[in-house]
Amino acid sequence: MKCFRRSTPLFARAFLIALLTGSTPLVARGDVAVDVRVQQAIEDAVAERVGHDAIVTARVTDIRAGELAEGVVAWPEQDTRAGVPARFALYSSRSRRVRIGEATAVVSVTVEAIRLRRPVLRGESIEMRDIEEVRHELDGPLAPVAGIDDVLGARARRDVSADTILSRSDVVPEPAIKSGESVRAVVRIGGVEVSATAIALQSGARNEVIRLTNPGSRKTLLGRVVRRGEVEVIDAR
Repeated sequence: MKCFRRSTPLFARAFLIALLTGSTPLVARGDVAVDVRVQQAIEDAVAERVGHDAIVTARVTDIRAGELAEGVVAWPEQDTRAGVPARFALYSSRSRRVRIGEATAVVSVTVEAIRLRRPVLRGESIEMRDIEEVRHELDGPLAPVAGIDDVLGARARRDVSADTILSRSDVVPEPAIKSGESVRAVVRIGGVEVSATAIALQSGARNEVIRLTNPGSRKTLLGRVVRRGEVEVIDAR
């Protein structure tokens, strides 16, 4: 947008923005067309929900909202799908409790996904040789796909056929930490890292928060599972 001169009329700037984004502006406020702001809010919301470096493009077809002078936050309605018209609730960025309207958009989503090379039976462990990472365009619900850390070592929740793109609901993660194990508890403050041995009081998969105890002081800690055998301490009680 830096290429627009200040003398350019607002409606002309909005029209040029629309040409670049493929949408039709409704109103311009300052230097930003209202629908461009809504489009970005929808793309951000979808990327946050799907994750795994999602590339999201939203084609906004309708906006029903009042004054949009402030920032906009979008929220997809239940059962929203990629590739078909979907509704998104619009909220003020100052308060997500204040609904200011809704929009309809068709979103296309490409993600880093995990595809099975072979059929896997229910309860079977998934190994590196069973999977491959692929770029995948979603054609269904906007649900988080599984990443390699979600499926490696996990067990299939059901029978899954070859070439399936795995979702988190397809697998039961194998705990990276098991209750009673000795683990490396790491504390990071600024650029300083300190580690000590602790005992896990709970089992946990990667990124889950579990309780630990310091065997010397008997103090209880909360830590986030980083990897097998290692926990980052986030709270000490």
